[in-house]
Amino acid sequence: MYKVSLRDAKNQLAQLAELAAKGETVIIVREDGTAFKLTLADSASTPPTDPTKTKPTKPTTQPSPQKRGVSQPADFDAQRFMQELEDAYKEQTDQQRFPKKNADWDTNIESYFSDD
Repeated sequence: MYKVSLRDAKNQLAQLAELAAKGETVIIVREDGTAFKLTLADSASTPPTDPTKTKPTKPTTQPSPQKRGVSQPADFDAQRFMQELEDAYKEQTDQQRFPKKNADWDTNIESYFSDD
């Protein structure tokens, strides 16, 4: 028989369950002295779970785009679309992609480090 505090049982629950599975009795004691017994349950004494009373599980994946009402045009060409996207990106200059927030920044920083 093993006796542990509730605080320790929280941190060692997996190990305590393993002991109970091997037939050992584990006593868990709360700070107020209330004790609980952790033992292996007899499969015949546990009532079967009612599937109508269990919570439904959430789907792990999202529905397909077609089920969400999103459709792709029949003439959609993914390779052509990607090529057009890349071409449009190449045509942009760095100035267009990353506009300066303060146009005077370069001159201000240079004057800050100058010896004048």
